[in-house]
Amino acid sequence: MESPPRSSSEPAPRIVQRAEHVISRKLIDRDALWVLYQLHNAGYTAHLVGGSVRDLLVGRAPKDYDVGTSATPEEVKKLIRRSRIIGKRFRLVQVPFGGRKIVEVSTFRQLNPGGAQEGELLIRDDNLHGTPREDAFRRDFTVNGLFYNIADFSVVDYVGGLDDLATRTVRSIGDPMIRYREDPVRMIRAVKLSARLGFSIAPADLAAIRACREEILKSPPSRVVEECFRILEQGASRKAVELLWELDLFPILWPPLVPLMNEPFKRDLLLARLGKLDAMQAARIPGGRSLAFTVLVSLHAEEAMERARASAHPGTWAVAAKEAIDAAGGKLPFPRFDRATALHILATQRRLDRPPPPRGRPPRFVERSYFGLAAAYFRLRLAAEGRDPAPADAWVRFARPYDPQAHRHQERRDRRPHGRQTPNKNTNS
Repeated sequence: MESPPRSSSEPAPRIVQRAEHVISRKLIDRDALWVLYQLHNAGYTAHLVGGSVRDLLVGRAPKDYDVGTSATPEEVKKLIRRSRIIGKRFRLVQVPFGGRKIVEVSTFRQLNPGGAQEGELLIRDDNLHGTPREDAFRRDFTVNGLFYNIADFSVVDYVGGLDDLATRTVRSIGDPMIRYREDPVRMIRAVKLSARLGFSIAPADLAAIRACREEILKSPPSRVVEECFRILEQGASRKAVELLWELDLFPILWPPLVPLMNEPFKRDLLLARLGKLDAMQAARIPGGRSLAFTVLVSLHAEEAMERARASAHPGTWAVAAKEAIDAAGGKLPFPRFDRATALHILATQRRLDRPPPPRGRPPRFVERSYFGLAAAYFRLRLAAEGRDPAPADAWVRFARPYDPQAHRHQERRDRRPHGRQTPNKNTNS
């Protein structure tokens, strides 16, 4: 990447004092503030970093908070004893709070990371520590390179992020051709950020993404899957998928879905379903990753089911659906739990197409842990097709609030061989 000047004439960062920006400590999560003050009071430099600073400056509520510090992971762990060190390629510290809440703390990174193999730029080891300025230039996009300094409540900008916030632009820090080869997952993040914030992607970045798109296959598949889920869950999945298609990233991520996207009617229907998924997320209707994954693979799997039902072996539709769902992600290892849930949701739709009994006991399948997701998808499907939602309303009344933990427990129980019992841990074998 392009290195910032290191001479005595290097430009000073742009520092915006508290009176000149909108971030108030009242807007910052109190647990993140606690972590910042623990580090600051112990004598370490501590900044709020990344997307939380960006979101606070544009008036959005951050989904999570990250802290950058001069303390090493071991020093953070010693200072905050309930924290834990994670990661190999890049070690950081997680500080857990109530529920599933976590504040992540990372040590400022050195400008020139190690671990790349000869002849390539892909970063494999990123545990060399540096200064706040070096760390800012190591971040992906200028709007994510802004720091909030808890010492004096100022916003610190080394990379021109404030200017790009003003023009609503997603721009790489440094040469985008190099940055996307260093970490190809950044291409998906650029799309996610553009779709979520309504920002445009800088022309040089657009060209680099098209040129480097094959590099995604060099990234750890688990990281790519995680970013795909974030795209689907962020409430702007329709716009993000449109961008992925325009930038030729879609065929890299989900090659089996390309024939579907090449047909305008089917592409429009899939985008309509994603739009309804976004509306559900905006209304805070619970659905989670499994429902989002179901929407993505729905048309591909439904077509396979219909072909099987119309064949000489109509009873194979469930096998056809499972194979289509498993294949939809191409080489990406989408979790078995989400693939199994998608199959349950889609297999339930034919039952939901028929109205429930007007009186008496409802069908037993409404007691399944995934039924709430199946009913939500039924409503989403009807809405995307412009149909009357009344049939979905008739079923939704039977749905209990979706409980992911209960669903996972039921999935594990159902996978046990018939008649197998969990051994009693007090019984000698």
